[in-house]
Parts: sequence; C-alpha cells; structure tokens
Amino acid sequence: MKRRRTSVGLPRNQSTLSRGRISQAKKLQSVLSHHQAGDRAKAARIYKMVLSKEPNNVHALCFLGALECERGEHGTGLEHINRAITIIPQFSQGYCNLGVALHGQRNWREAEKAFRQALTIKPDYAQAYSYLGASLAAQSKLDEAEKNCRRALQLRPNHVGALINLADAVRKQGRPNEAEVIYKKIVVAANARTKVFANGLEKAVEFPGVFGLENSGCFASVKPAEIMS
Repeated sequence: MKRRRTSVGLPRNQSTLSRGRISQAKKLQSVLSHHQAGDRAKAARIYKMVLSKEPNNVHALCFLGALECERGEHGTGLEHINRAITIIPQFSQGYCNLGVALHGQRNWREAEKAFRQALTIKPDYAQAYSYLGASLAAQSKLDEAEKNCRRALQLRPNHVGALINLADAVRKQGRPNEAEVIYKKIVVAANARTKVFANGLEKAVEFPGVFGLENSGCFASVKPAEIMS
C-alpha cells in the first residue's frame, strides 16, 4: 500500500498571504530608488498601491508620510507617520521620520524629542543620531550636536548625513579649518555612493550649512533589509 505524501509547506491560504507580503516588500524596496531620485509622483503611487492591499503596512505609511511632508503636505504626512507609530509603538524608524517632518516645519524642539525616542527604542540608530545632531545645532546646542554626529560616525564611519551635520556644527563653533577637512570627506563618501547624493553634496560643500538634514529624509540611508525587518 502506497503512503500518501504529506505536504510540509504552508496551507494554501497562508502560503498565498506570505507570497503577497513578500511581493509588497519587494515593491517597497524598489520604490525607494524612485523616491530618493526625486520621482515622488511614482513613489507615492506605489506606496498607495501597497497600502490598498496592506492598510497597516507601517513602512509604506511612514514613507508616504515622509514624502507628503517633503511636498509640503505636513498635515497628511504627519497623520500617516503617527498612524504607523500607533500601529507599532516601538517603531524607531517611525519616530525618526516624525522627527524629520517636525524639523522640516522648524519645530526643532519636538523634532529633538522624536529623535531621542527613536534612540530609546534603537540605541545603535546612526541615522537618528545624525538627525538629532542637526536639530540640536538648529537650537544652538552645538557641543551636544557635535557629540551626537560623532556618535553616528562611530556606528557608521562613512555616513554622509552625519558628516554634513558634523561639519555644520563644527563650523558654527568657529573651527573652519576642521570643518574644511570634514567637507572633503563628504565629497569622498558621496562619490562612493550615488550621483544623486554626489550632486547634492557638491552644493553642500560649496554652501556650508545649507543641509541641516539630508534632503531625502530618514529612509535615504536605511538598507532594504533594515526597512523590511
């Protein structure tokens, strides 16, 4: 008598659901390049497509919210980011994006609080240290700003945003020669990344202090594996 083969895979409905989630994850990973390159319209369409199938996808909510804030739609953007945080209260990336949105509104004190909350959840979050440094510098807390940017660089030595924010903090403390050395490091680090960043950073070096925060927001230097974890 032949034994019937038993499947060790997922039940059909669970397998379909799992494949669907993987598909949405891949869409989010691919759309980051459009968002970072400035194709916000296409990025927004894909974020909304993901949310139509997964209304509680915190990454899509977070990225869409950040994009809307970039376009000046702060009310809607903050609503999406705060919804992501409500769904997952320990969502460090959500607090980081919230901080970027608040910083964009020149609400530096509340931005500082959001970045600190992100770091409470994830103490090794280099991006949040960099952004916290920028918000502190905007409040003229330059010594503390420098310390946070240096902490970001301890975690990620070639973090372009942290280098920009460190150079800005150092320059504002009256150390132009030291800032000049950091600006040169920025160009080297940028050339090792993307042309989009390199073009923007050439402007940052030409006009020191223009970029208090990286133009593209928290998600810009988060790796896809971190995004989807």
